[in-house]
Amino acid sequence: MSNDDWKDRHYQETFEAVCSHLEHQRRANPNFTIKHLEGLLESQYIDQGNDWIGRSAPVNIKTDATIAAYEHFLTEWKKETEGEQET
Repeated sequence: MSNDDWKDRHYQETFEAVCSHLEHQRRANPNFTIKHLEGLLESQYIDQGNDWIGRSAPVNIKTDATIAAYEHFLTEWKKETEGEQET
């Protein structure tokens, strides 16, 4: 086991938890829209860029994984929506 295994594990756990949360929000909250998710993603980009004093590795990993999950979920949701419009 390498010293970086915890980083990979933390990233993957965060990514999966965020995707699961987004899926739940999409099913349970009619106010949760693509536009809402785009706003959350934009906020995450801003937060990531505000790292002027430095953050710890776990916080950076969590931020990176959250952004990746938002981007992934958003891409898949848009593909699904485009497919529904074609039918």
